[in-house]
Amino acid sequence: MALAALGVAPLAMAGPLTVVAPNANQSANGSGITFGVFGFVTDLTFQWGYAASQFSAIPVGSVITSIGFRIAAGDSTVTSALTYSEFDIEVSTPAFPISSLTNNFANNQGANLVTVLSGPLTIPGGSLVGGAGPNPFYDITFTTPFVYPGGDLLFTILRSGPTPSPLLSTADANTLASLPAGLTNAVAGGLNATTGVLGPNSPITKLDFARVPEPATLALLGIGLAGIGFARRRKLH
Repeated sequence: MALAALGVAPLAMAGPLTVVAPNANQSANGSGITFGVFGFVTDLTFQWGYAASQFSAIPVGSVITSIGFRIAAGDSTVTSALTYSEFDIEVSTPAFPISSLTNNFANNQGANLVTVLSGPLTIPGGSLVGGAGPNPFYDITFTTPFVYPGGDLLFTILRSGPTPSPLLSTADANTLASLPAGLTNAVAGGLNATTGVLGPNSPITKLDFARVPEPATLALLGIGLAGIGFARRRKLH
């Protein structure tokens, strides 16, 4: 109550934010599918990006804590667990505009690259829910958060083939031809490959952000805590 009286209530505004990219697909199925995220039996390196316009609601300095994908419309729920011996996710800003990505994975990544998840991954049975769509997202929590610096974002998945292979379970995605030029691009190749093929479909991507308090809110908090400390000292005397 003392903090609220001192004007620190705005801290409640520092809650999480969720963005679906492309924004237009938050409640609409994509125009295509991709095997790059969950399936196929093949080991894969899969890289895609989204333009800054998709993150206009996100304050710079917010922290990405998880990423989510959903089963494509018409696919069935995956009832068995999927196990990947390797499922690494890397996040950075791109070294080039999204529309100008090369077929070289490392060259596309910015200097602020963070490996946000590394190692084996198991997706419990029933977690990838199918249906007519748009289907629910399955969220993968990062072990190392990524601080959003503003601008475009680039994502890279390096994964083994799942056991068992979800041959009919694809992720909801868009064909590049169905999106405005420059909004996204993608590259796919073998696991730990240096280069890949440009142009596969890009997955509809959900991101959860932990929003940092505004500087003014932090200042109010400091004033509030100082005021409480001063009041306690006066009471003691």
